[in-house]
Amino acid sequence: MEKLKEIVSKVFETNINIKTRKRNNVEARMIFSKILREDGNTFESIGKAINKDHSTIVYYVNQASVLIKQSIELSDKYLECKNCYIDNLDVVLPQMKYDELKDEVVELKLLVNQLTSERREIIKVQEKYNRIKKIINLVAERTHVGKEEFIERKINQMFNGI
Repeated sequence: MEKLKEIVSKVFETNINIKTRKRNNVEARMIFSKILREDGNTFESIGKAINKDHSTIVYYVNQASVLIKQSIELSDKYLECKNCYIDNLDVVLPQMKYDELKDEVVELKLLVNQLTSERREIIKVQEKYNRIKKIINLVAERTHVGKEEFIERKINQMFNGI
């Protein structure tokens, strides 16, 4: 846990042991908690490591999952911390033949490329519709189920000037 504290503190350029509510520190503690939880640690043990209650750690882990999906910057920091943490683990990997490892690496690289491409496409779509986000949300919130065609006709009439 101490090594992960160092990694997260370095990536986030902060000290996660400092008691503060600054966003950077809170996000660092969230990432620390998420990585340790994924590694099989209990909420209680993670909480003891950073002087937090287990319920706070539950919240951190859940929030981190949501925020990572929403923020590319936080997602990148999470991956950087996780990769550094994994690289520093003293795990004995099962013996695999060179060809098996090579095939697995090739498959993983293809998967990473595919996911990176999909992520870029999603970002493009988000950027395209970002300027009309408020309009989309307004229509989604105020359109009753079953009234979609009616609303579509009204919007078409508005844009056609009828």
